[in-house]
Amino acid sequence: MVMRPWLADSSQRLWSCDHGSLTVVSGYPHLPLVALYRGSGILIGIQRLLMVLFNSNLNFSMKKYSQKGFTLIELLVVIAIIGILSSIVLASLSTARNKGKDAAIQAQLASLRSQAEVYANGGSYAALFTGGNTWASASDAGVQSILTGIDKSTTVHTAGSIIGAWAAQAQLVSDITKYTCVDSTGASKTGITPLLAGATVCP
Repeated sequence: MVMRPWLADSSQRLWSCDHGSLTVVSGYPHLPLVALYRGSGILIGIQRLLMVLFNSNLNFSMKKYSQKGFTLIELLVVIAIIGILSSIVLASLSTARNKGKDAAIQAQLASLRSQAEVYANGGSYAALFTGGNTWASASDAGVQSILTGIDKSTTVHTAGSIIGAWAAQAQLVSDITKYTCVDSTGASKTGITPLLAGATVCP
């Protein structure tokens, strides 16, 4: 009785080994790389050879795949996405920065009202602003300090003062069509009408 050993490889083919020859018998699914044999030492060597061959091919394929880099199209897509995100972030930062400057301008104009009252002390506002219509105050260092601070955020501003009244207005940074104005009546307004030089009431 001739013993016919069998060997199933990882490509799901069944091999027959008889008297030193190895032939494919048929497709044989769901079999791992194992030998089905009885008393054949030759088949053990064939099994080991096939294992080495299959493992070598697998390692080569994995190494080749792991060394694959990005394609030019993939890199361009990534660069485009980064550019879009950067522009969105920069626009948001610019808007937040300008709104912060607007808040600083409004706070300084509120301080100007308090400082003007300290300067006049129930008297005259006539010399609060130099010449009664300029963005300067030669008569009060506190008022001048506030005007200088506002000037760092915006250079479009107007002021006016007479004996019994004064007004000051500065352009906003986030929207240059709007102005914030304060005056001696206690008004604090934001609008689109500019204050004329020498005027003492917010429009």
